[in-house]
Amino acid sequence: MGNQLIEYWVTDLAGNSDYCLTYILIQDNNQICFTPTASGMIAGGIFTENGNDVESVSVQVMGNSSLSMVTGPDGGFEFHDIPLNNSYSLMPQRNDDPLNGVSTIDLVLITKHILGTQSLNSPYKIIAADIDKSGTVATSDLIKLRKLILQLDNQLPNGNKSWRFIPADFVFPDPANPFAGYFPEVMNIDELNDDEMHADFIAIKVGDVNGSATPTNLQDIEDRGDQGIFTLIADNRRVSAGETFTVDCYAHGMHYIPGFQFTLGFDTDLLEWEGVEPGALEGVSEGNFGLSAIDEGLITTSWNEEMPHEGSEKITLFRLSFRAKQDLEVQNALFLSDKMTKAEAYTRTYDVLGVNLVFASVNVSNANSPKGYELFQNRPNPFADETIIAFQMEERGSARLSVFDATGKMIYQQEAVFETGYNEVSIGKKDLPVSGVFYYQLEAGAWKDTKKMIMLD
Repeated sequence: MGNQLIEYWVTDLAGNSDYCLTYILIQDNNQICFTPTASGMIAGGIFTENGNDVESVSVQVMGNSSLSMVTGPDGGFEFHDIPLNNSYSLMPQRNDDPLNGVSTIDLVLITKHILGTQSLNSPYKIIAADIDKSGTVATSDLIKLRKLILQLDNQLPNGNKSWRFIPADFVFPDPANPFAGYFPEVMNIDELNDDEMHADFIAIKVGDVNGSATPTNLQDIEDRGDQGIFTLIADNRRVSAGETFTVDCYAHGMHYIPGFQFTLGFDTDLLEWEGVEPGALEGVSEGNFGLSAIDEGLITTSWNEEMPHEGSEKITLFRLSFRAKQDLEVQNALFLSDKMTKAEAYTRTYDVLGVNLVFASVNVSNANSPKGYELFQNRPNPFADETIIAFQMEERGSARLSVFDATGKMIYQQEAVFETGYNEVSIGKKDLPVSGVFYYQLEAGAWKDTKKMIMLD
C-alpha cells in the first residue's frame, strides 16, 4: 500500500538498456485486503528548514511491519494498515547528487563560522557544515568539501550521506552547538495506539549552508538575474609551435569578491598541459585546483578568502603553463566552462555573479583579429554604494564614459587617456543624483557601446 519505488526500464532494438526510478501508488479502493488486527496509519512530510518539500526520500517503517515508500513532489508519505499496539521506527534516507546546492559560497559561509566572524544561524546549517560527520565543524570540512566541488572526490567522506533527516519536533538543547548532545535521525514510536499518527522530518542537505539545494524535480532552475559579472582576464598573445609559455589569469577589485569557482578549458589539439602556479591572490594553493580531467582539457578551480585591502588594482589569480602544438593565439585555445564546476563568483553580500573570461591584447598583430574594444557589464549590479565599469581598449588613447538617466539626460561624464588592454572606472552614489535605472556609454574614437545598470536606495 502507498507509494512504492520501481525501476522503469527501456530497451531499444539494438539491445541498449537504461532505466529511471519512479514510484507507483498502490491503493485498496475496494477494500479487499484482509486486515486481521486493528490497524492505524503513520503519515507525515519531509521538508527543509525553510519549508520546502523534499522529493525522492525513501522512508522505511521498521517493527512489526516492515514497509517503505518514496516521497513525491509534495514530500509526503503515508503508511496504512499498520498493526496497533506495537513499537516502530521511521527512518528516511536519500543519498544522491552530493553536489546538489553545494558551491564555493558554502565554503565562504563555513569559513566565517569557523573563524567566528559570522556564525551559521541554525543547528541544521551547522550539521550541514559537518562534511566528514565528525561531530565538529573544522578546517578539515573545508578541505573535503572543496575536493567535492573540484570533483576530485565524488562522494562524501566517512560514510556521510547526501541528506540527513531529524524529527521535526526535536528541540536542540543548545542550537548553537547541535553536537553538544545527541540528536535523533530516526523517529521511534514506543507504541502505536492511535488510528492516525503524524510524523514530520527536517531534511538537511549536507554541504549546503545557504539553502540553495533543489529538493524536488519540479523546482525552478536557479536564475542569477541581473546581479552582474565577475571578469576573469587572461593575456592574449601569439605563440609558436613547440613554444612553452605561461598565461597570467588576473582580475580587478578582488576586495569585492570573497569567493569564486569555475571550470577553465583548453583545446587539447592546440595545447599540451604543463602545470599551474598560484599567483598573488591570498590563500591560493595547489589545493584550489582540480586536474582529474586534465586529459580532456578541463581544469576546475575553487577559491575563497577575505581580501584585507581595498582598491581595484590588478591581482594575478594564477598562472597556467602550456606547450603550443602549433602557431596560435592564446584566445583561440582557452575558454570558460560549466562542465564540471559551475562558473560563478560571489559578492560580500552573497549575491551570485556570472563569470566572464576576456582576453587583454598583448603583442598580437593580426589584421583579421576583431577590434580590441569591449565594454563589460558593471559589477556589482544592482549596486548600493559603488560599482566598477570595466572596458578594454585596443590601443592607448582617449575615451569618454557617460552616464544617462532613464529619460536620456546625461548626468555624469569622464574623459581620460586609458592604456591598451583592460581598464576600470569606479562610480558611486556621489556621482549620481538619485537611485534608479541608468545607461552608461563608452566612446573611443568611432567606436562606442552602451549598457544598463541599476543603483539601489
